[in-house]
Amino acid sequence: MTLQEQLERIDTDLKRNEERKRELQEKRKKVLGEIELENAKKAAEKNQKIVEVISESFGEVTEENLELFMRVMSEQSGNLQRRKEQLQREG
Repeated sequence: MTLQEQLERIDTDLKRNEERKRELQEKRKKVLGEIELENAKKAAEKNQKIVEVISESFGEVTEENLELFMRVMSEQSGNLQRRKEQLQREG
């Protein structure tokens, strides 16, 4: 194989690799978009569950109810943490 033929083969391979790279970048972009959409759906479902809990506990969801719910949950979290620490000390 002559040097010219080697150069042509290398150029052909380079072009093929660049095309493949573009294809893979497009595929990556598509998959990243799908992941982002999936994460957004999960977040929306989680938020919907939170809204349902607030609605069941406090009635209509308002800014005031949301703040009250957050305070209650914070207090409960603190109580659970203190209880856990107490049990660890006793155990």
